[in-house]
Amino acid sequence: MTTHEKYAHEYAEDGSPRNSLPTGQPQENMSVGRYFATRLSTLKPPMEKVDNPFKLLALLNLQQWLFFLVAFFAWSWDAFDFFTVSLTVTQLSTTFNRSKADITWGITLVLMFRSVGSTIFGIAADRYGRKWPFVVNNILFI
Repeated sequence: MTTHEKYAHEYAEDGSPRNSLPTGQPQENMSVGRYFATRLSTLKPPMEKVDNPFKLLALLNLQQWLFFLVAFFAWSWDAFDFFTVSLTVTQLSTTFNRSKADITWGITLVLMFRSVGSTIFGIAADRYGRKWPFVVNNILFI
């Protein structure tokens, strides 16, 4: 099926967009404010009863607990490693002959772009698998 065939119901014979939904119902011309007002209500999570987390943790076997602990310690060490840089701003500014503002601006940029990089590499991992985005990430790190 071509793209034209897929969306043919959305256009009239003269090529102009139809003012109705595929079901034949008329399409409401919605303002931007109304659009966001109707979408905000969908952001509220459903109030479903969740399982007791302690009962769920009791279901873990020894290997799963060890995996959890290794991941937790790795995350903790990463946080410690990253934020120790904040404690050495004075020494870094002296070593690199930069002002403290330059060093803290660099730290801020790294924090801001971590989310951008994780988004890009997360999408790449979803699309291509984890191996090659991980390899590219390590090459960029070097």
